This record gives sequence, structure tokens and C-alpha cells, in this order.
Amino acid sequence: MTSIKEFEKVMYSLNIDEIDKKINQAKTPENAEFWADILDKIMQHNQKKTINEKFKI
Repeated sequence: MTSIKEFEKVMYSLNIDEIDKKINQAKTPENAEFWADILDKIMQHNQKKTINEKFKI
């Protein structure tokens, strides 16, 4: 079984451009929403990481 930390590590390493393609090519609104949620989580993670690096929090 995959732990949440392992899942997050893989999720945060996904290519943003590839996720954007998956959103645009989604066959159902639910599928597009799923990938949009993943993209949102990655963007939040990257923003938090950047802030922490800049301010050494």
C-alpha cells in the first residue's frame, strides 16, 4: 500500500505541462476536474516551497 507521503512525492514531481494536456484532453468533466485539482495542489506546493526558500522559514 502506498503511503500519503509517497503519493505526494510522486504527485509533486509530475510535469505541469503534461497535466495541463490531460485537462484539455479529458473525456469527462469529472476527469478534467480531477486533473485540475492535482494541478492546483502542485501549484500550491510549489508556491509554498518558493516562499519557504526565499524567507528560510
